[in-house]
Amino acid sequence: RVITMAVCGPTYTAVMSQENAVYFWGTRFTQGSEISGNDLRVSMTTLETQVVTSAQQILMLYASETQVSKGHFVTLSSIHPLWHCMFVLVDTTAPLAKMELQDSGIAEPALPEDDDEFDTLGPVPDWIKAELAQATDEWQGEYLPSGHSSSSRSRSK
Repeated sequence: RVITMAVCGPTYTAVMSQENAVYFWGTRFTQGSEISGNDLRVSMTTLETQVVTSAQQILMLYASETQVSKGHFVTLSSIHPLWHCMFVLVDTTAPLAKMELQDSGIAEPALPEDDDEFDTLGPVPDWIKAELAQATDEWQGEYLPSGHSSSSRSRSK
């Protein structure tokens, strides 16, 4: 295995490998069995510790063959250790999943079927071009509060 990043938390070490895997060893904190799943107030006194003496794989990311064929990849970018957890930063080219809206029983306006309206990388939609063509004010390149002109501003310097 080729290690691409190593980080040390206060009681543990974690490494990231070239295969998009995270390995961990050191002291880890776990919730005790007496803690209920609904108790959101977990303090350090209710956590149990476990010492992991050899590196254990705790996370591995991969893209399926179908996703790779679409050009969607996933890569571990970095690990950020905290006291009893760590943040893992992931880079991906996969698009966000589309959310299914639940029927609320209230009539809502219909959304456009095509996603061109919400595409921030593609060409400017025709309706925006039309609005810009009809604009009566032309932007001069700086914001000036109403009642101020660029000539009066330059004189006051």
